Amino acid sequence: MLDRRGNSMQCNVMPEYLEYSEKDDKFRLMTSGCRYVTIVNLARIIQCELLHKSIRRKPGCQSCADRTVVLEVQDGRNALERVMLHFSHFEKEAEHIEGRQYRIRIRYQKEDETELVIRVLSFGPFVRVTEPDSFAELIRERLRKQMACRL
Repeated sequence: MLDRRGNSMQCNVMPEYLEYSEKDDKFRLMTSGCRYVTIVNLARIIQCELLHKSIRRKPGCQSCADRTVVLEVQDGRNALERVMLHFSHFEKEAEHIEGRQYRIRIRYQKEDETELVIRVLSFGPFVRVTEPDSFAELIRERLRKQMACRL
């Protein structure tokens, strides 16, 4: 398998489930059994072998890493519809606040955090992170890095 930098690496994992990202047009394999590899982009797999030893599955592994981000969406330029489409594969709740303002709670895995930050930023002023503060700080840090690159 190739890592993000194109270097070859080897790991023993237990496949959990396969996920398809329509936005990115790629398949991801969700795994357990390896501390450092939990999501594998199928396009990066070079070789695969069936192991003769078993890997123990951690009980409840999927639910222990669940996180929640709360967004306020101002429904201009069909932002609400676009948000619901972009985050369609995540578990979420939507609630009308007033006028054209909505609150969306999205549950996600830690591994999806970077992708979520990028997607939230793509909505510009129509989406605001209200909680948790740690996620809002990730947004601010990403913007700082983008501004530093422009200078």
